[in-house]
Amino acid sequence: MENPPCILFCPLHWGLGHATRDLPLMHFLSRAGYRIVVATEEPLQSLIKQALPQAEFEAFPGPRICYAPGPLLPLRLLLQIPRWLFWLRKEKKIIQNLAAKHRPLAIVSDNRYGARHPEIKSVILTHQLMVKLPLLLRWAEPLAHRLILKLIRPFSECWIPDYPGTASLTGDLTQRYSLPPNARFIGPLSRFMYQKEQSTPPLRYDCVALLSGPEPQRSQLDKILQQKLAAGGLKSLLLSGQPELVDQKPSEKQGALTRVPHLGDKALSPFLKNSRLIIARSGYSTIMDLHFLQKSALLIPTPGQGEQNYLARHLSQQHHCISQKNLEKWSPEDLAQISPKETASPQPIKNLLEPALDYLVAEN
Repeated sequence: MENPPCILFCPLHWGLGHATRDLPLMHFLSRAGYRIVVATEEPLQSLIKQALPQAEFEAFPGPRICYAPGPLLPLRLLLQIPRWLFWLRKEKKIIQNLAAKHRPLAIVSDNRYGARHPEIKSVILTHQLMVKLPLLLRWAEPLAHRLILKLIRPFSECWIPDYPGTASLTGDLTQRYSLPPNARFIGPLSRFMYQKEQSTPPLRYDCVALLSGPEPQRSQLDKILQQKLAAGGLKSLLLSGQPELVDQKPSEKQGALTRVPHLGDKALSPFLKNSRLIIARSGYSTIMDLHFLQKSALLIPTPGQGEQNYLARHLSQQHHCISQKNLEKWSPEDLAQISPKETASPQPIKNLLEPALDYLVAEN
C-alpha cells in the first residue's frame, strides 16, 4: 500500500512554544490522513511524541541563543547574528536531505527561515514580523523588519497565527509595519483547540505555573517559583517545561507544591481551567493558550526578550505582569492575593484556518 502524503514540520527550539502551537495543525492534518514528519530536537521531540504518537521524527538541530540579562545584552545578541546566519545556510542543506528522503507534499517551518525548498510548497509560521529592540537600538527596528521581509519572501506563504485588524493579540508585532505580500492570517493557534471537553474535572489546584524558554532563565525562574509556591498557602502545580524527563522524574512534592516535568495537553487543560491563578512566561504561544481557555495569568517576561515585555504590556488589561527581578521580592502571600482579570472571548477562526490548510495540501 502506498504511503500517505507527507507534511514536514520544522519547529524552532527556543522554548516549547514553537512546538505547542504547531500541534493543532499536526492533529488536523493527521486526522485528514496525512503522514506527519517532524524535524526538530529534544525536548520538542518528546513533547510532540506524547501528544501525537503516530508522528515520525528526524533530528534537526538549531542555533542556541543566550538571554543573559544586563546592560550588555543588546551587544551580546548582535554578536550572535553571525551564528544565526551560519545556521540559516546549514538549515537549507538539511532540508534538501530531508526532502529527498521523505518527498513531502509541503513544508511548515515555525520560525526557521532556512527550512524551505524551492521545489516544494513551503510555509513559514511566525508572528514576529518586527523585532522589539531595547531603547538604544530602537532606531534599528525598521532595518530588522526589512531583513525579516527578505527572509520571508522566498516562502510560498507566511502564516500569521493571529486575528487581522483591531482584534489582534500581537499588536505591533504584526500591525506596525507593512505585511509581506505572501502573508495570511490563520487565527490564534492553541494546543487545546483539538481536544474534546472532559466531563469530570480532575483534582483542583489553586495555582498552576508553566515554565518554558531558553536557559539559564528557565532554571532561574524554576528556582524562584519553587521557593515561593512551596512555602505558600496555595495548593500549587509547577510544570518545569522538561517533557524529556517525564519518565525519569514523574513528580516531586515540596510543601504545598507539586512539581512535574510536563503534562500532556489533555491532562493539563482541566487544571488550567479550574485554577484560580496561572503563572507563566509571556511568550506568544502561552498567550494564545490563555486566550483560547479564557484565563488570565501572572505573566513574567523572560529577561532580555523585548517581545515578551511588549506582549505583557500590550495585554495588561487581561493579565497581570511582573518582572522576574521583582518577583524575587514578593512573598508567597503576595501571590495568593492576585485576583483574576476579565479576558476577551475567542473569535471563530474556521474561515481563516481551513482555507490555509486546504492551500497547504492542494496539489501543485
